[in-house]
Amino acid sequence: MQTIKVFCRVLLFMLSWLLTLTSAHSFTYVDKMWCGEGQRPALLSVTGVEDYLHYYIHIDEYGQILVHNDGYQYASFDKLRYYQIFVQNAALTHLEILTRSDDTMHLVLKDLESDYTKHLVINFNSMTYISRVVRGEKKYSSQTGTCEFI
Repeated sequence: MQTIKVFCRVLLFMLSWLLTLTSAHSFTYVDKMWCGEGQRPALLSVTGVEDYLHYYIHIDEYGQILVHNDGYQYASFDKLRYYQIFVQNAALTHLEILTRSDDTMHLVLKDLESDYTKHLVINFNSMTYISRVVRGEKKYSSQTGTCEFI
């Protein structure tokens, strides 16, 4: 009887471990770019106050995209949970790829728990971008700048 209990516990442990391995998503970028106003800062010199001005875009070999902006990550392949803490608001983020061609890419950075969206359109010919925040019906002023592969 004791042997069966031990066997069942080991079996349950191994099954839960296997499920954890298969549910984990691996993202390894092969291409990265920066978009922002002015010159690209050293990554560690960006403060939280100016983080919204910079987009760090990572693309993997399958075309999946992960964008870091304003202290949050937005992934095309997953929803990412952020919990409410003293220095950061809670969010459930996701990235939608509206269009992608050789010339342009239109991304939508979304907080799925609020009405916050940020549209980011990159022009690869001119290596420029335009972004605009939308909250519900309110559309904020657009931001423009340059992009570069890093």
